[in-house]
Amino acid sequence: MSISATTDPPTDRAYLTKQELVARSGLSAATVQRYKDSGRIPFYQPGGKGGRILFPLDAIETAQRDRASNPPCSPASSEPVGTPNAVGINPPKLPGPRPRWQTNPQPK
Repeated sequence: MSISATTDPPTDRAYLTKQELVARSGLSAATVQRYKDSGRIPFYQPGGKGGRILFPLDAIETAQRDRASNPPCSPASSEPVGTPNAVGINPPKLPGPRPRWQTNPQPK
């Protein structure tokens, strides 16, 4: 009786490649890369820098849990900058001196 090697990967693997993660999650490859670079999803690089990158099976679920527990910061104001309000136009307040063309001209 001979034992034949199978080319099918085992289904109980603990890690996925980037392409497999993209296929399972529905995210784009660029989004997965951006999440990896920003540290939002965990990854494992067994060969060191320059080697292949593997993601745990629950990488997306981990990222979603972390995002739910740490929601993104809300803007300071609910209305966008430059939109009309009761007073007029709401220009952004920038640090530093005003440009010369915005200051009142001095009489001669």
